[in-house]
Amino acid sequence: MGGVFSRKNEEENVEDPLKNNELKEHDEPILSELPVWFRELLEQERSKRNSRTSARSTDGAKKKTKVECSACAQEIEASHGGLQCRQGHHICLNGCVETYIDSQLADGLSAVPLKCPLCKIEYNENIVERVMKIKQMDKYVRLVLTKKLHENPDNAETMVTCPNCNYYEYRHANAKEIMFVYCISLSLIF
Repeated sequence: MGGVFSRKNEEENVEDPLKNNELKEHDEPILSELPVWFRELLEQERSKRNSRTSARSTDGAKKKTKVECSACAQEIEASHGGLQCRQGHHICLNGCVETYIDSQLADGLSAVPLKCPLCKIEYNENIVERVMKIKQMDKYVRLVLTKKLHENPDNAETMVTCPNCNYYEYRHANAKEIMFVYCISLSLIF
């Protein structure tokens, strides 16, 4: 039994001449003794093997660097800088992110927090804030604060907003004072 095992190990250690691209000096006389058709066949197999391994390495590189935008279906770089959820769905910066965020913010409180349109997983808030425009950020922050107030009615606070600008204040809901805001943008005009 030991003899069979050792013979098997010897066979496994024998190098395949097709694995190496270069012929060794001691292999040349052996190959030259082979028929021409067999040498050509060996050369074809060697070139096929080389092309398959190089194709695999380039395909792997392409897969790692290219992804598809879930909104416009364009192929984009994996490091595109747009939105990406934890499931790997991407929305590119080529207008898709801005359009998506605008449409979500138009839905009001139901849009907060922003979620992936495909899998409905919440986006990381830091990533969302990084890709938002200033006006979108103002509206988003206002929606987040309003939602927090609605979720916690025992908080006894309310948010008073200016109808002319993005200014808002928190006030006690049971305050006896009048709930109006002095508009900063209008005071600059006069």
